[in-house]
Amino acid sequence: MIYEYLIQGNKRFGINKNDICKTYFHCEPNEIYENVIIAPMWEPNIFNKYVESIDVIYDLSTVYKVWTLTIKNKKITYIKTGMGAPLVMDAVMALSCTPCRKIIFIGSVGGLDEKHKIGDIIIPEYSISGDGACRYLTNGNIIENDCFGQKYYPNKKIENDIIEKTKQITKNEKVDWYIGKTFSIDTIVAQFAHIDKII
Repeated sequence: MIYEYLIQGNKRFGINKNDICKTYFHCEPNEIYENVIIAPMWEPNIFNKYVESIDVIYDLSTVYKVWTLTIKNKKITYIKTGMGAPLVMDAVMALSCTPCRKIIFIGSVGGLDEKHKIGDIIIPEYSISGDGACRYLTNGNIIENDCFGQKYYPNKKIENDIIEKTKQITKNEKVDWYIGKTFSIDTIVAQFAHIDKII
């Protein structure tokens, strides 16, 4: 498995799973729960009306801030990663060193389809790799693993579950949702010169 290969690479240089967790999240692995929400920019106060409590685990950094949310007596870890595929990827890799087993990614993105409005929910049909971080997700040669421009599809069962939940929630909240295509990118500033090609 690629995760194990990459973790073994750290181990070779004296870095263990606890070190990885502490470096990124500034906490012990057992402070991370099985269910995790990852958001590049949003902080957990967006869920104030849905949670019983929001407890700070670590928030002194500009990236990788960590909270525990309590929802109906269930604990969920919430991590703010900072923007860009490399930061999100490193957070997901570090979560492999914790009890985390399920991750939901939430965030806001720039839209390229005029029918979508601010606040609409987009569930990816697929995501196109437009970042450089993904090439490191291999146990082979990173030069031969240039995945730029490749399409990646979600797990169908998970996607269908998300669609069903989204239908229920958006009906009650009067929010529009769509199936869309996403493009993962490393840069906010430089992307605008390439928008036509991305589209």
